[in-house]
Amino acid sequence: MIGDDGTAVVAYRNSVDGYRDIWITQAHPGSAEFLPPRKLIAPRWKFQGCPHDGPALALQGDQLYVAWMDAHSDTQRVYLGTGPLSSELFEPQEIAPQLAGSQSHPAIAVDHQRTIHVVWDQSLETESNTARSAPGGQKMAHRHGAAATSRRTIMYAQREAGAKMFTQPQPVDKTAGSFQSRPTVAIGTQGEVYVSWSAFTETGKQTVVRRLSP
Repeated sequence: MIGDDGTAVVAYRNSVDGYRDIWITQAHPGSAEFLPPRKLIAPRWKFQGCPHDGPALALQGDQLYVAWMDAHSDTQRVYLGTGPLSSELFEPQEIAPQLAGSQSHPAIAVDHQRTIHVVWDQSLETESNTARSAPGGQKMAHRHGAAATSRRTIMYAQREAGAKMFTQPQPVDKTAGSFQSRPTVAIGTQGEVYVSWSAFTETGKQTVVRRLSP
């Protein structure tokens, strides 16, 4: 992510002492070297494996926004951390605690009013056999295609500047029989919100783009 002043920020999922939490690093404008990496949050998810699910970034001025998945609670959930880029540690906020099931692959965009727009893929089962983990997060499955026994859909929520909570999450597309995964989100020149994702159906795999209604 490149900020308006040329600051470059990189976030990634690290593995330190078995913890698979998010770390960040940055390079000042004009610098050819990045600063030493630092952890975004206090270590909390110990997982001996590769989650295949990295963080998403947005940057406005010195304000950094990071969305990611972790399963320290034994189920994959999506979180947001936001604050000045200079913050030592960010406080995670669960984006959609009211939804049961597993969540993954969050994407984030922030508009000029600093409204935060987040999308992710959400299981439609209370107990998801695609992403449910055993205690300690040791049995998460990683699948590249749709499973006949699983259903996932893309969810969207937003948080206006100054608000503490996100709006009630809503499905972006209610197409029956579609396994939806790995969304992205972008803001148009007039403030419109665009969401794209991969959809698996009985007829094959598609890339879908949807403009959200105001």
